[in-house]
Amino acid sequence: MRALPAFILALAGCYSPDARNCTVSCASAMECGNGQICGADGFCAAPNVAGHCNAANPDAAVPQANVALRITIQGQGRVSIAGIGVCDSMDASRDCTLMVPPHVARMLAAVETEQNFVGWTTMNCANQGSICTLTPITATQVGARFK
Repeated sequence: MRALPAFILALAGCYSPDARNCTVSCASAMECGNGQICGADGFCAAPNVAGHCNAANPDAAVPQANVALRITIQGQGRVSIAGIGVCDSMDASRDCTLMVPPHVARMLAAVETEQNFVGWTTMNCANQGSICTLTPITATQVGARFK
């Protein structure tokens, strides 16, 4: 029996231009098409889906686990998290940890109570004034300072 040339075997795992996310298995990004990467799950997909393909249903991405959004308050004030609630410095711990879905923009608003808002203590919100918009992808910590 004659062996198949190596280039024919290599073509078996190659990208197809009409393939959708999570339909082509891969071992490296070179096996994926433009705009797609090889995820940790071994499937070619767009960067926002890569690594979360569901082999049983290639058209569906596996939902990502929630990530921690930790808010720490220095001084006396509050941080309102749109659609979620309020983190208040009057709480014993002076910080709140919320579990939120990743890749979803969150609007945080510093609310003055007893003291004036000085600024955010983390780069995520630097130079954004009293309202900070950020998109947690992994665990994220944000600090608000009141004086």
